[in-house]
Amino acid sequence: MKLSNKFLYYIGLILVCIYSWDFFSNIIEFSYNLNRFIIFLITLCYSFNFFNCKYTKKEMLILFMLLILVYYSAIKNNELKIYLTYITIISSKNISTRKIIKKFLIINFIMLAVHILLTITGITPEKLSYFTYIDKRARYTFNLRHPNYLAAILFWITSAYIYLNYKKGIFNKLLTINISMILMYLLTFSRTTLVLYILLNFAVIFQKNRKKISLMRTSKILIIIIILFSLYTTWNYQTLILNHKFISKINILLSERLYLSNRIFHYLDLTLLGQNVYALIDNFTIDSLYISFLIQYGLIHFFILILIFIKFPIKEENFMEYMFILIIMVAGISEKYVINIALCFPLLFIKDNMFKKSINNIKE
Repeated sequence: MKLSNKFLYYIGLILVCIYSWDFFSNIIEFSYNLNRFIIFLITLCYSFNFFNCKYTKKEMLILFMLLILVYYSAIKNNELKIYLTYITIISSKNISTRKIIKKFLIINFIMLAVHILLTITGITPEKLSYFTYIDKRARYTFNLRHPNYLAAILFWITSAYIYLNYKKGIFNKLLTINISMILMYLLTFSRTTLVLYILLNFAVIFQKNRKKISLMRTSKILIIIIILFSLYTTWNYQTLILNHKFISKINILLSERLYLSNRIFHYLDLTLLGQNVYALIDNFTIDSLYISFLIQYGLIHFFILILIFIKFPIKEENFMEYMFILIIMVAGISEKYVINIALCFPLLFIKDNMFKKSINNIKE
């Protein structure tokens, strides 16, 4: 039986999800060698469809240059999620974005359901606790590594469902979003994810608003300002906290992320192509996507990331796509998991605006 290139691509998607859940889960634990073997299989599966995408010579040259850059930084940092995200995007030019999102939605829903079922029934080992305590409140994980991961997975599963049912009535979508939001908050008390749910509510409410183009332009400028402000406050945290009490309050609201990131800035210098932070500092924490890109992946990756957002087109027909990209940019201020394409499907929208003949509107 001859396997089609697209079928092999979908096998690669499944493997990307499995690899990603090894990071999220306390139940799934792969060895280093098995992880590397899975990455090899993903690369192999994707390569068949990649060479069938019919890129121009100029596009192919750019893609290979970026591939070398991404792979170098990923290997140097020993964090391959950015590499998997990149090859997932560039290998999908001739495949419907909606079909890919459907695959991610189904796999992530099944994986979450299995974790919840195994925890509730007590099948998982007792040493894996399914809740932790913060502020004297139970924050459930259902055998994920952190309550915030449970919150994030619930949010992006809900978001994928909303995107795939974009044409359904606003009331039904808002009802789905807010039921999921209440459930998420009661289980995890995740404030960051709560903000993302609020943004998703606004996106649905404004999807038919005549002023949405103006809203998109304003939000693009605003988010760049917020990102720059967050970097500035992080870099100068020790000085600012002495003169501005609200900086301390922001730090507490962000679970001391400003303070922890500031420590990293003072330990390490910025580089063009990043550095292996794990080998240089013990017991460090970098939650912000932007701090991670600056410190771990380097200035070149950081500016490419910001440029992709700035260049993302503002059109009425891609309002929801833009809003989901905006949500990722907001989440990136305090979370770096958003570079994981297996969970954060809006990263796929980049390929629909990257090349002239990218396919998003294929009839399914």
